[in-house]
Amino acid sequence: MHFVPFDGGVLEYGTPAGAFLSGPLMEASLKMRCDTSGAGYSIYWKEVDGQLTIAGSYVTPERAAALKASGKEMSFAEASADVTLDAKGIGPVATVIKTREPVFVKEVATSTMKRKELALEYGVRSVCFVPVEGGVMEYGVSAGAETADWATMSDARTAIMPKAEMKKAFENGATHLIFWKPEGDKYVAGASFVLPERLRALKAARGDDKSYTSESLSFELDVAGEGPVATAARSGKEIVVADAKNEPTYKRAALAEEFGVGDVHFVPCRDGVLEYGRGSGSE
Repeated sequence: MHFVPFDGGVLEYGTPAGAFLSGPLMEASLKMRCDTSGAGYSIYWKEVDGQLTIAGSYVTPERAAALKASGKEMSFAEASADVTLDAKGIGPVATVIKTREPVFVKEVATSTMKRKELALEYGVRSVCFVPVEGGVMEYGVSAGAETADWATMSDARTAIMPKAEMKKAFENGATHLIFWKPEGDKYVAGASFVLPERLRALKAARGDDKSYTSESLSFELDVAGEGPVATAARSGKEIVVADAKNEPTYKRAALAEEFGVGDVHFVPCRDGVLEYGRGSGSE
């Protein structure tokens, strides 16, 4: 429970016991946070009985390759796996738990992070900590070209993934997510996620690493267009393409047919449009 004073009263808010990120929602949140921010890794810290432990993590393929090339056998996220933090402490993770406000560490080298030496060993330069359901998400960049270079918290938080909509998507049987963000007069794919079991099924059936999602990432969609992404954004309402492969006006109908994608949903959110859909079991 949190109690925050303000003029005229006190705001009380809290998180229900047992409300945590888990399963595909946690996996998608970790990956898509890296996609949108340019981070090389992300960690989900889960709070249980006053202790913070790591419940999940993600490292981008580019960062993993750079670490391997430098002789590292694991990542900073993996090296942090056994760390436990006191939720009442003064570090950035505990501070976010207590205040529910993000914390940005621009230079790890001059910080008071408990894991500072470990972070420096793995080349971590800047880290952002943000509140999420049941805990804190940590994500960071290195000095290498495989990650972004953050100067401010705004650089680290260019887009906020709509967790409630993502949760609903998986509850509705989604096998893929794509986050479309506006850039100039186009919408581009800013983040994506495909269920691991979906990727395995596709590879077994096709013999390659392609998916409806991977092939969609190169598309650019007109902000002023009549497609479902632009229409959802303009109207502020969810658009559903019920039979994508047979919809003649759907720009990616051929991809939907090739990869067995049926209905596709487009949900407007704060920083763009979240697309999700379901793939069939026979490709």
